[in-house]
Amino acid sequence: EQEQEQEQEQRRWLVAVDLSAESCHALRLAALLADPKYDQLIACCVSASAGSSTEDAGEDAPEKVLDAQLSMLIERHGHGRRWRKLITVPVEKEDPRDILLRLCIAEKATMLVCGARGHTGLKRVVLGSTSDYLVRHAPCPVLVSRQKSVRLE
Repeated sequence: EQEQEQEQEQRRWLVAVDLSAESCHALRLAALLADPKYDQLIACCVSASAGSSTEDAGEDAPEKVLDAQLSMLIERHGHGRRWRKLITVPVEKEDPRDILLRLCIAEKATMLVCGARGHTGLKRVVLGSTSDYLVRHAPCPVLVSRQKSVRLE
């Protein structure tokens, strides 16, 4: 029994947040599903978009902007749970998906949670599917959260 408790204490849910509505849904879902007693919730924001409007504010401005935005999302959608935040701004052409995979390994994540935008057709071919990529390459189970219900035929 004690061994089982120790194993449970080590569970870490890494939630990929890109400030989209889909990632907010993933944040809420993780907060609802994770065990408050044993599970650690880690909100991970990998985004290069925050730096565009804050270039004159200093070198660390993108991280500060993301930190503030992520704090607001956690307050709004985190169900009062305690979260640890990871903010990463990719350098040059670094793929955010690969950063998430490295963070899964570094944080010893036992679950990765991400949102799905539901792109189809040409848009999916051109942009690719982050959730598909993570499901295929992550070193841990991946929970893909969808906001919209899917109609099965």
